[in-house]
Amino acid sequence: MKEGEYRFPYWGALVIKTKIPKSLKNKLLKEGSKTKTDFRHQLAGMIDNEFAYEDYEEWFFPSFLFALQLYQDQWVNSWGGELNKIMTPFKIISSELWINYQKSGEYNPRHNHDGDLSFVMYLKIPKQLKEENTKRQLTHHNEGTGTISFHYGERLPFSKYGHHELPEELDLFIFPSWLQHSVTPFFSDVERISVAGNIFLQRHE
Repeated sequence: MKEGEYRFPYWGALVIKTKIPKSLKNKLLKEGSKTKTDFRHQLAGMIDNEFAYEDYEEWFFPSFLFALQLYQDQWVNSWGGELNKIMTPFKIISSELWINYQKSGEYNPRHNHDGDLSFVMYLKIPKQLKEENTKRQLTHHNEGTGTISFHYGERLPFSKYGHHELPEELDLFIFPSWLQHSVTPFFSDVERISVAGNIFLQRHE
Protein backbone atom coordinates (compact mmCIF):
# COMPACT_ATOMS: atom_id res chain seq x y z
CA MET A 1 0.00 0.00 0.00
CA LYS A 2 1.11 3.56 -0.63
CA GLU A 3 1.90 6.01 2.12
CA GLY A 4 -1.25 7.65 3.42
CA GLU A 5 -3.51 4.80 2.28
CA TYR A 6 -5.17 2.40 4.65
CA ARG A 7 -7.28 -0.72 4.65
CA PHE A 8 -9.77 -1.78 7.29
CA PRO A 9 -10.88 -5.42 7.61
CA TYR A 10 -14.47 -5.11 8.77
CA TRP A 11 -15.95 -7.88 10.88
CA GLY A 12 -19.11 -8.62 12.80
CA ALA A 13 -22.70 -9.06 11.67
CA LEU A 14 -23.46 -8.74 7.95
CA VAL A 15 -26.31 -6.25 7.44
CA ILE A 16 -27.36 -5.29 3.93
CA LYS A 17 -29.69 -2.51 2.83
CA THR A 18 -31.53 -2.44 -0.49
CA LYS A 19 -34.89 -1.36 -1.92
CA ILE A 20 -38.05 -3.37 -2.58
CA PRO A 21 -40.12 -2.81 -5.73
CA LYS A 22 -43.25 -0.65 -5.44
CA SER A 23 -45.33 -3.60 -6.60
CA LEU A 24 -44.28 -5.58 -3.53
CA LYS A 25 -45.00 -2.61 -1.27
CA ASN A 26 -48.52 -2.31 -2.69
CA LYS A 27 -49.17 -6.04 -2.32
CA LEU A 28 -47.96 -6.04 1.29
CA LEU A 29 -50.20 -3.07 2.13
CA LYS A 30 -53.21 -4.69 0.47
CA GLU A 31 -52.77 -8.08 2.12
CA GLY A 32 -51.81 -6.49 5.43
CA SER A 33 -55.10 -4.58 5.55
CA LYS A 34 -56.96 -7.90 5.40
CA THR A 35 -55.26 -9.74 8.26
CA LYS A 36 -56.57 -9.44 11.81
CA THR A 37 -54.29 -12.08 13.37
CA ASP A 38 -52.84 -10.33 16.42
CA PHE A 39 -49.09 -11.11 16.60
CA ARG A 40 -48.11 -9.00 19.60
CA HIS A 41 -47.68 -12.02 21.88
CA GLN A 42 -44.76 -13.12 19.68
CA LEU A 43 -43.04 -9.73 19.47
CA ALA A 44 -41.00 -7.43 21.71
CA GLY A 45 -42.43 -4.21 20.33
CA MET A 46 -44.44 -1.73 22.36
CA ILE A 47 -46.76 -1.30 19.38
CA ASP A 48 -50.52 -1.81 19.60
CA ASN A 49 -51.17 -2.96 16.04
CA GLU A 50 -48.98 -5.83 14.81
CA PHE A 51 -50.60 -8.52 12.67
CA ALA A 52 -49.33 -11.76 11.15
CA TYR A 53 -49.76 -12.53 7.47
CA GLU A 54 -51.26 -15.92 6.63
CA ASP A 55 -50.82 -17.99 3.45
CA TYR A 56 -48.33 -15.49 2.06
CA GLU A 57 -45.58 -17.77 0.76
CA GLU A 58 -46.82 -18.10 -2.84
CA TRP A 59 -47.12 -14.37 -3.50
CA PHE A 60 -44.43 -12.98 -1.17
CA PHE A 61 -41.30 -15.01 -1.78
CA PRO A 62 -41.18 -14.75 -5.59
CA SER A 63 -40.85 -10.97 -5.14
CA PHE A 64 -38.50 -11.20 -2.15
CA LEU A 65 -35.97 -13.84 -3.20
CA PHE A 66 -33.85 -11.28 -5.08
CA ALA A 67 -32.95 -9.76 -1.72
CA LEU A 68 -32.09 -13.11 -0.19
CA GLN A 69 -29.86 -13.79 -3.18
CA LEU A 70 -28.12 -10.43 -2.64
CA TYR A 71 -27.42 -11.38 0.96
CA GLN A 72 -26.11 -14.82 0.03
CA ASP A 73 -23.85 -13.40 -2.71
CA GLN A 74 -22.44 -10.75 -0.39
CA TRP A 75 -21.71 -13.32 2.29
CA VAL A 76 -20.17 -15.96 0.07
CA ASN A 77 -18.37 -13.83 -2.54
CA SER A 78 -17.39 -10.64 -0.74
CA TRP A 79 -16.99 -11.85 2.83
CA GLY A 80 -15.65 -15.29 2.01
CA GLY A 81 -18.15 -16.66 4.45
CA GLU A 82 -18.40 -20.26 5.55
CA LEU A 83 -21.78 -21.16 6.95
CA ASN A 84 -20.87 -24.67 8.13
CA LYS A 85 -24.27 -26.05 9.12
CA ILE A 86 -26.40 -23.85 6.84
CA MET A 87 -26.67 -25.07 3.26
CA THR A 88 -25.87 -22.94 0.23
CA PRO A 89 -27.60 -22.01 -1.91
CA PHE A 90 -30.03 -20.91 0.76
CA LYS A 91 -33.24 -22.88 1.01
CA ILE A 92 -36.10 -21.60 3.15
CA ILE A 93 -37.78 -24.24 5.30
CA SER A 94 -40.11 -21.94 7.26
CA SER A 95 -40.74 -18.26 7.87
CA GLU A 96 -42.77 -15.64 9.72
CA LEU A 97 -44.13 -12.38 8.32
CA TRP A 98 -45.99 -9.57 10.08
CA ILE A 99 -47.03 -5.96 9.57
CA ASN A 100 -46.49 -3.12 12.07
CA TYR A 101 -48.60 0.03 12.28
CA GLN A 102 -46.43 2.26 14.46
CA LYS A 103 -47.94 5.41 15.96
CA SER A 104 -46.71 8.30 18.11
CA GLY A 105 -44.82 7.19 21.22
CA GLU A 106 -44.59 3.51 20.21
CA TYR A 107 -41.22 1.81 19.92
CA ASN A 108 -39.25 -1.44 19.83
CA PRO A 109 -36.87 -2.07 22.73
CA ARG A 110 -33.52 -3.73 22.14
CA HIS A 111 -34.12 -7.36 21.16
CA ASN A 112 -33.28 -10.12 18.70
CA HIS A 113 -35.35 -12.65 16.74
CA ASP A 114 -35.83 -16.35 16.14
CA GLY A 115 -34.61 -17.96 12.93
CA ASP A 116 -31.44 -17.52 10.89
CA LEU A 117 -32.08 -14.26 9.02
CA SER A 118 -34.47 -11.43 9.79
CA PHE A 119 -35.59 -8.45 7.74
CA VAL A 120 -37.66 -5.28 7.88
CA MET A 121 -39.23 -3.36 4.99
CA TYR A 122 -40.67 0.15 5.19
CA LEU A 123 -43.91 0.67 3.28
CA LYS A 124 -45.16 4.06 4.44
CA ILE A 125 -43.12 6.86 6.03
CA PRO A 126 -44.77 10.27 6.50
CA LYS A 127 -42.56 13.25 5.69
CA GLN A 128 -43.06 14.64 9.20
CA LEU A 129 -40.74 11.97 10.60
CA LYS A 130 -37.67 13.29 8.80
CA GLU A 131 -38.43 16.83 9.92
CA GLU A 132 -38.92 15.67 13.52
CA ASN A 133 -35.72 13.61 13.48
CA THR A 134 -33.68 16.59 12.25
CA LYS A 135 -35.07 18.87 14.96
CA ARG A 136 -34.43 16.33 17.71
CA GLN A 137 -30.83 15.77 16.60
CA LEU A 138 -30.22 19.52 16.78
CA THR A 139 -31.62 19.59 20.33
CA HIS A 140 -30.33 16.31 21.82
CA HIS A 141 -27.07 14.36 21.58
CA ASN A 142 -28.49 11.16 20.06
CA GLU A 143 -29.56 9.63 16.75
CA GLY A 144 -32.97 11.29 16.87
CA THR A 145 -36.48 9.89 16.70
CA GLY A 146 -37.84 7.11 14.53
CA THR A 147 -34.52 5.40 13.81
CA ILE A 148 -33.69 1.73 13.53
CA SER A 149 -30.50 0.80 15.37
CA PHE A 150 -28.32 -2.30 15.13
CA HIS A 151 -26.16 -3.13 18.16
CA TYR A 152 -22.98 -5.21 18.12
CA GLY A 153 -20.18 -5.40 20.66
CA GLU A 154 -19.41 -3.14 23.59
CA ARG A 155 -19.17 0.62 23.84
CA LEU A 156 -15.39 0.96 24.08
CA PRO A 157 -12.74 3.42 22.84
CA PHE A 158 -11.84 3.08 19.12
CA SER A 159 -14.88 0.92 18.54
CA LYS A 160 -18.08 1.46 16.56
CA TYR A 161 -20.62 -0.58 18.48
CA GLY A 162 -23.73 0.11 16.42
CA HIS A 163 -25.38 1.66 13.41
CA HIS A 164 -28.38 4.03 13.46
CA GLU A 165 -30.46 5.01 10.45
CA LEU A 166 -33.70 6.85 9.77
CA PRO A 167 -35.35 4.59 7.19
CA GLU A 168 -36.93 5.78 3.98
CA GLU A 169 -39.87 4.34 2.08
CA LEU A 170 -39.05 1.06 0.25
CA ASP A 171 -35.92 0.46 2.37
CA LEU A 172 -35.19 -3.18 3.19
CA PHE A 173 -32.69 -4.31 5.83
CA ILE A 174 -31.60 -7.97 6.12
CA PHE A 175 -29.51 -9.12 9.08
CA PRO A 176 -28.71 -12.19 11.22
CA SER A 177 -31.61 -12.99 13.52
CA TRP A 178 -29.29 -13.01 16.55
CA LEU A 179 -28.27 -9.37 15.96
CA GLN A 180 -29.79 -7.08 18.57
CA HIS A 181 -31.69 -4.11 17.20
CA SER A 182 -34.17 -1.48 18.36
CA VAL A 183 -36.47 1.24 17.06
CA THR A 184 -36.77 4.63 18.75
CA PRO A 185 -40.20 6.27 19.09
CA PHE A 186 -41.39 9.28 17.17
CA PHE A 187 -43.90 11.82 18.47
CA SER A 188 -45.57 13.26 15.37
CA ASP A 189 -49.26 12.38 15.09
CA VAL A 190 -48.75 10.08 12.09
CA GLU A 191 -48.53 6.36 11.31
CA ARG A 192 -45.51 4.50 9.94
CA ILE A 193 -46.06 1.10 8.34
CA SER A 194 -43.37 -1.57 8.17
CA VAL A 195 -43.28 -5.31 7.52
CA ALA A 196 -40.83 -7.62 9.26
CA GLY A 197 -40.06 -11.30 9.11
CA ASN A 198 -37.86 -14.22 10.07
CA ILE A 199 -36.39 -16.89 7.81
CA PHE A 200 -35.35 -20.38 8.89
CA LEU A 201 -32.81 -21.95 6.50
CA GLN A 202 -32.09 -25.58 5.72
CA ARG A 203 -29.07 -27.14 7.40
CA HIS A 204 -26.82 -30.02 6.52
CA GLU A 205 -27.86 -33.29 8.11
